Parts: sequence; C-alpha cells; structure tokens
Amino acid sequence: MLASVSKLFVATAIMQLEENELMNLDTDVNSYLLNNLTIQHPEYPDDSVTVRMLLNHTSGLHDRWSALNKWISRGDFPIPIDSLLRGYFTPGGTWYQSTNFGEKPGTSCKYANMQI
Repeated sequence: MLASVSKLFVATAIMQLEENELMNLDTDVNSYLLNNLTIQHPEYPDDSVTVRMLLNHTSGLHDRWSALNKWISRGDFPIPIDSLLRGYFTPGGTWYQSTNFGEKPGTSCKYANMQI
C-alpha cells in the first residue's frame, strides 16, 4: 500500500539518470527492460511506450482491478515482479487481457498503478 510513496523516489532516480545522460525519457521502454520482457500495446504495435509516457500516465497501460485486487496484501508481495509484469503484459500470460491496455500510447492521460 506504499507504492504511491515509492513513485517519488523512482521518478527522482529516473530524472537523475536523464540528467546524467544515462537514460532518455523518449526512448522505448523495452530498451531498458530485462529478461526479454516486452511491453507492446496490442492495438498499436508500431507505437512505442516511452519512459516519459510511464511517468506522466500517457502510456496506454490500464489497471484491471478484477486481477489486481487479489494481490493487495500486507507484507511482501506474493508474486515476483518479473512474473507479475510478464503475466500481465505478455500475450498468453496468466493475467493478460487486451483490456490491460487502453488508449493509443502518448495520446491520453489516465492514472494507472500497473506501470512498469
């Protein structure tokens, strides 16, 4: 339940990386993901999701609370983050649905907790 507080620290770290030219906010986020994880909007496969879009909630990623509510708990998160992201954003994943995505990346602001 502290995730919103952590966003301040993550955003600060990202801006320091940008300032030191170690990250570009307008680069496809897939350039920074590990273990062959890929985030691709199923309706807009030619459009990249960028770090900037994740930071300002214009990525087109959506929260699907019918899946997310089961994971709210006290203590350690019950699923490794890599497994969660892969299962939620990868076609064929355990929690994947096209409704995990919404608007075309970069076109509309919609707050989402399922930001990578």
